[in-house]
Amino acid sequence: MPRVTSRRAVGDTRRGVATLLAMAALLALAACSNPGASNIAQTDKGSISIDKQQIVHVRVSGKSVATVDASHALAIGGKPVALSPRQQHDIDAYYNHAVEVITASANMGQDGTGIAKSVLSSLSKGDIASIGENVSARVGTMMDRLKPLCEALDATYDAQSKLVSDLGRFGSYAVIEKQQVIDCRKKIDAKQDRANRAS
Repeated sequence: MPRVTSRRAVGDTRRGVATLLAMAALLALAACSNPGASNIAQTDKGSISIDKQQIVHVRVSGKSVATVDASHALAIGGKPVALSPRQQHDIDAYYNHAVEVITASANMGQDGTGIAKSVLSSLSKGDIASIGENVSARVGTMMDRLKPLCEALDATYDAQSKLVSDLGRFGSYAVIEKQQVIDCRKKIDAKQDRANRAS
């Protein structure tokens, strides 16, 4: 027997689809907007990015660029910085967690691209009802992907703080702010609240 879908249900589904597509597009754009150099963090103070050679670049206005290469060697203004074992341990943690941010961000972008393609495919077939059934699950998946991103950002912030404590001259390059970590976790809480209300 054919399933009858009310106008209200169809309207709700369409709104859900529009929201999902918007979220998916933003995530895909974030991951693919600059394939040559991916941003790890951007604040009023400066930015942290990683290039194709897996070199982390920390840029601050009025300062020489600080870099950490794939072998975890620190340089400021192109000049190598000699590190104590403790400082090197801090750099290792800073680099590794920064890469985790990029990995988590890329995973979210891939999810966004995949979800957008799936939804558009169903729309082209006129299968609106089945999309509605999957909207909550899709949003839940995207929310789950946000958790490791926030955790990696938090770990990078902690590593940055430790590095600044042990290597004073890196203080000028402390780009990541605690508020970014707080805001990221607030997004998770907000998404969870919406999911709970919808269930």
